[in-house]
Amino acid sequence: MITKSKKEIIGDIMKDYENFIRKTEEFTEITNKIGMNYHLKLDNSSQLDKDITRKAEEIKNNVFKIFVTGEAKSGKSTFINAFLGIDLLPSGGAQCTSSIIEIKRGEKIKLIAEEITGNKIEKFGENDVKEFLSNKASILGNSKGQNNEFVYEGVPFNIVNGFLKEFKDNYKDEDIEKFLKEIKKEKPNNLDDIKYSENIKNYIKNTDWRTIIEKLTIEYPLESLKEVTILDSPGVGAVGGFGKITEKVIKEVDAIIFIKSITGEAMDSLSFKNFFESVDESDRKNKNLKTKKKDTTFLVFTFKNTPGVKLEERKNEAYKIFNEIKEDNIFFVDSFSELNFLKYKDFNTIEELDDFLAEDNIRDEDKNFEIEFGKLSKFRRKNDDIVDFLDEMKKYSGIYEFKKKIEIFMYNAPFYKLKDFLEKLLQKSEELKETLNTIMNKAKQNKENPKELQKSIDKTSEEIKEFQSVLNDSIEELREKYISSNENSIVKKQINEFKNDFFEKIKLNTLDINKFSNLKSFNDSIKEELENFFQNLEIIKINITETFYREGNEILLKNKEKINIKLESILPKIKEDDIENIFKEAKENSKEEIDDTGILGEVANFLTFGLWGRSTKIINNPQKERELIYEGIKLKISDNIPKIQKIIMDDIKCALNKYKEAVKNNLQNARKRLDTFSKQLEDSNRAIRAIEITKNIEKFYIESIDKFNENLNKINEKI
Repeated sequence: MITKSKKEIIGDIMKDYENFIRKTEEFTEITNKIGMNYHLKLDNSSQLDKDITRKAEEIKNNVFKIFVTGEAKSGKSTFINAFLGIDLLPSGGAQCTSSIIEIKRGEKIKLIAEEITGNKIEKFGENDVKEFLSNKASILGNSKGQNNEFVYEGVPFNIVNGFLKEFKDNYKDEDIEKFLKEIKKEKPNNLDDIKYSENIKNYIKNTDWRTIIEKLTIEYPLESLKEVTILDSPGVGAVGGFGKITEKVIKEVDAIIFIKSITGEAMDSLSFKNFFESVDESDRKNKNLKTKKKDTTFLVFTFKNTPGVKLEERKNEAYKIFNEIKEDNIFFVDSFSELNFLKYKDFNTIEELDDFLAEDNIRDEDKNFEIEFGKLSKFRRKNDDIVDFLDEMKKYSGIYEFKKKIEIFMYNAPFYKLKDFLEKLLQKSEELKETLNTIMNKAKQNKENPKELQKSIDKTSEEIKEFQSVLNDSIEELREKYISSNENSIVKKQINEFKNDFFEKIKLNTLDINKFSNLKSFNDSIKEELENFFQNLEIIKINITETFYREGNEILLKNKEKINIKLESILPKIKEDDIENIFKEAKENSKEEIDDTGILGEVANFLTFGLWGRSTKIINNPQKERELIYEGIKLKISDNIPKIQKIIMDDIKCALNKYKEAVKNNLQNARKRLDTFSKQLEDSNRAIRAIEITKNIEKFYIESIDKFNENLNKINEKI
């Protein structure tokens, strides 16, 4: 049986995809001609469309992205160097300041560094690239300060760089303190809170955000990179945090390699498990992504001839603890030893190896490892055959076992990408199918109900005329009726009539001298009448406004809705002091001088003084005092009445404005309804054509879904 090659399978699927794109463009052109946009074409309007377009380009260009991350000082860079077969990336505690290093195949060794400011730096050749990475693009995490302490130990550089990028030079002490609280969870167990915060503050203080390298691209002539791009990250924090930029990149990768070092202590799974869950969370946030971590995540444990580590026991322990991924995807690698094998693999004899290890010209920084490696070499030798020794050391390093597995995986990598790609196409097709179903139902409705639409148009047109009439006429009529300057307006008329009735009543009381036994009872009566007067004014105010609201709701809103306005204004009254002053002034102004001599007095004066003498006295005139009180009260109330009328009129004016706004809103909504009904009626004329077109498009998508499912089944069989 002849089966299709990988290239042929990919080619067939991409032909189906291109046909899918071509047909959607054709259908879009047809639907545009009848004035309907079905949104069939892929664009940047959704994350799903972006993912489909990006993955299609990656599949066409044989791009497969492997994301490499891990704990700080886990040997991640050394592992990548061992995988590439060249000691290129900084290692031994040095960490790159870049959020991402992209390693891909090129004709020669080349580096492109992109700073946050957009500035690009290019380096060519192994030596220049290696020097730049070591001196310009890395942070020596094991550099020591004045107190012989690690300067930046424990600093989650990728997360802190995000802080520097956000604030630039504009951060304050409180910004740093707030940030420290947010990333406190990333603190390694071997650091206390004070030292952890101090190291981060030192890094922020000593780092110019402009020189932070945001992305590094390294091109390297390696055949295994032909269809693979390696993305090296700065590493995760103590609890698996990886920063915003890294989070964005993770969503676009096809596989993940997590590096973790083996120590003599018990295995700690916190950072990996939290990282694993964080990746899952980033998938859940975007519903268009499907998690394939179990098949596409690899866990690599690194060790370097670690004393006290029983490898087989640690392997069994790892398989139990890290059960989130497949056992076949867990590896144990001495990548540092593998790098040194690159120096020794060309030796022909054990003697040549021993002579090299014993040479005095070994660099100081390499001496410790050469001594360790020499011991390891003697321990791993079964005989003096250099070939047997190198084979034994290959098995020991573990890198070859990993390469063998990853090469098989990378061969199948396009199928994993195709699977994800097809699933997204299916999701898109199902969404469009639902859209088509909605359009079809709407088209049928428009086709079947043109008469009802016309009725709605006629009814809405009448409503618009009514609303316009209310705005132009009815509101002005109510205003004229209630609050115009005309003395016959309701507010002025009712208040004035009530005022006049009150004046008439107290005037009668004033003239009726026999009604009150004394002036005190008259004054008390006046006070009581005034109290009743203002209480009744409040009742009149409420009656006027309630009558107005009833008319407003009925005339302006046709009782379809109501406006209830809470009356909080207080009508002015005559103060107690003012009343007392009126009484006091009336008493003073009602005094009269009268002749008090009498007949006997006149005779006595005549006999005594020889002339007619007369005497006078000052008395109070009660009637006049009452009249003056009446006039004083009348004057005070007359002064207050315009203020009272204005307050009531302002309340009604405010209500009229609210009625006006309500009518305007109703008019605006009616016009919108009219536009909608008119458009629907217009659409109904195209409904038959739309139904016919939609049926053809729907048929195409049903066929496409079947085709994509068929291809997906083939891919699942391959995987």
